[in-house]
Amino acid sequence: MSLSLAGQSNLMVDGCGSLGATDEELCARWMQIAAFMPMYRGYYNATYLDAMGQRQNTTPSEFWNFANYDWQVAYTSAIAQRLPYTRYIYSQLYYAYRVGAAVVKPMFYDFPGDDQAFNLPEQTYMLGDSVKVSPVLDQGKKEGDTYKVYFPAGIWYDLNNQA
Repeated sequence: MSLSLAGQSNLMVDGCGSLGATDEELCARWMQIAAFMPMYRGYYNATYLDAMGQRQNTTPSEFWNFANYDWQVAYTSAIAQRLPYTRYIYSQLYYAYRVGAAVVKPMFYDFPGDDQAFNLPEQTYMLGDSVKVSPVLDQGKKEGDTYKVYFPAGIWYDLNNQA
């Protein structure tokens, strides 16, 4: 979000990180937040230098290497959720290019009069001016579990449940 607010709207996120060891759940959660960024990629770097300068090997972070099928599904579902919004994301990037707007913004950017928007514990952000992204990043949460998400005053639609 900092890069976007500084005028770098066309940013890329490494969905599973690029340095250091990760686990399958963390990788899937990162992809859930990265899928609605302007660009993302699942990235794996087999070796890296740790804080002491020693070369370290890590296990692959590509979803097809996951031992736990549930995290494979979570990872690929995040990618599948992005696809219907691709045209919207590209439109927001073009708009940002034309007028200098931010594409990925913290909630307080669009709701400056709402004190709660300045102090959200979740990794909630706005994608463009119309889509609020609230990924589940709490470790151990499973499908069907509930968690709290804050919505500023206004009319909101659940884009995952359009029935």
